[in-house]
Amino acid sequence: MRSTQHNFAPLLLVLALAMCACLPCAAAAPHAQAQDAAQQQQQSPQQQPVAVKSQVDTAVKPSVDDAAKSAFDDTARGVALYKQTKYKEAIKQLRAVTKKSKDDAQAWLYLGMSYLRTDDTKKATEALQTARRLRPTDVMTLNALAVLFARRGEDSEAIGVAAEAVKYGKQNFEAHYLLAALNYRAGRFPQALEGAEATLKLNPTFPSAHYLKGQTLLGLSDQAQTNAWNETPEVREMLSEKSRVRYEEAVQALEAFVRLAPDAPEVPKLREELTHMRLYRDALSPSNPNRSIYAAREVTTKANIYSKPEPMYTERARHNGVRGTVRVRLVLGADGRIHHIYATRRLPDGLTEAAISAAQKIKFTPAIKDGRPVSQFVTIEYNFNIY
Repeated sequence: MRSTQHNFAPLLLVLALAMCACLPCAAAAPHAQAQDAAQQQQQSPQQQPVAVKSQVDTAVKPSVDDAAKSAFDDTARGVALYKQTKYKEAIKQLRAVTKKSKDDAQAWLYLGMSYLRTDDTKKATEALQTARRLRPTDVMTLNALAVLFARRGEDSEAIGVAAEAVKYGKQNFEAHYLLAALNYRAGRFPQALEGAEATLKLNPTFPSAHYLKGQTLLGLSDQAQTNAWNETPEVREMLSEKSRVRYEEAVQALEAFVRLAPDAPEVPKLREELTHMRLYRDALSPSNPNRSIYAAREVTTKANIYSKPEPMYTERARHNGVRGTVRVRLVLGADGRIHHIYATRRLPDGLTEAAISAAQKIKFTPAIKDGRPVSQFVTIEYNFNIY
């Protein structure tokens, strides 16, 4: 998690990488302060952040009660400490506030987020549920709870709460983005794509949504290609074309991310992956007369993988309870070597990198077509589970 780059980002942009590898928070940082201001302007006076409410009250009611003003200021200090990534200090400040003002929803919200940032999910749950009880339709609170449930591995609960955030914040692009990300993590690619596109409709220049859309389209392309293998020739041709279209759209979405966030830390690696993806696109195009990479159904004898090392489970992923599947696409080369490897489905905390490292060590016998060795592309899955 790149906390130093998102001190003032809304909750989603700060925490999303903790649950999805597909969500590059750094790309969203330039939008953070403007989005915070927009959210504050859209909220009702009852739902405004306490720091803003304090400023409004001071301007409108110069004779505001000193005790109430002090409470506003105490909450504002806690929020400021959170935004400065001083989470332990924020916890100390906001705990004191909530002891005095048990109905201060803003203090409970930032207290819960501070606990979440220090991996104390038990206390985060108590604080965020209290904030939700006080402001049941507050979008930021619901987003925070969704991230909390995701961190605890409770995906269905996370998706349910994120859906509530979208219900109450139809114009909040971050709520749509979080719901899309959670659907992606759960392997619900059609719903993830719908959410990514809803996000981009509200904010077309939001880089992370382009990245999420690209990764989701890769998953859909992969699914269509896999489903085509056991179908009739007519259905296979239809699914293969669908896979090709999704793949092209994925490349375009990821290229958009690179254009919008050229300095994001994900970009150097992504540029390399896009090179591989364009190669696949061109090599597998039916109109390409110089094809050199073939699908399994196109060769006389399929490549035979006789050694597939298992990836290492990283300590960070184990600590965070990350589980799921990484899918990688690669070429089993005619020369007996692995080429052009990239992930079509990812997991956070180093698991994608662990899967790629393992895939690079695969041993195989090349495919045969027309009596000679040829290159064949394959998709490999690596499952990560905690027992």
